[in-house]
Amino acid sequence: MPKLDQIIKQMALEAVIASAPTSVVFGTVVSVSPIQIRIDQKITLTSEFLVLARNVTNYKTTIKMDGETETDNASHTHKIKCNTEDGGTDTHNHTLNGYTEDAEAEHSHKISGEMNVTINNGLSVSDEVILLRVQGGQKYVVLDKVGKKDDSND
Repeated sequence: MPKLDQIIKQMALEAVIASAPTSVVFGTVVSVSPIQIRIDQKITLTSEFLVLARNVTNYKTTIKMDGETETDNASHTHKIKCNTEDGGTDTHNHTLNGYTEDAEAEHSHKISGEMNVTINNGLSVSDEVILLRVQGGQKYVVLDKVGKKDDSND
């Protein structure tokens, strides 16, 4: 039968754990396959302790677009193939606003509809990451990469 002081210590420990169910820690990716993240000099977490949020993985998604390309960067060449009367194909010039396909003609394209894309957010060696330690410290959720000062969305 446990002693009263042991029961009190256990209750106090459980109260402390319950008051702080999670904590935020930072780490550095040291290996991608298999995944390993170092959270301090002595502790490196392996895949069995890590849960990767979608934000730190490569994934496919569908995006919806509705707009036009900018004319400043839209200079390009159109190659046009037409069917010939004998069933073959022929490549030739068509006039576009006074330009032929041999000249640079600035114009825009309407982009509308849905498109499947791959988001490449996967982790790389030396990435700094933000982790959420789950109560008890048995699992860590990798939430995101730490942004760098020189990262920009320009």
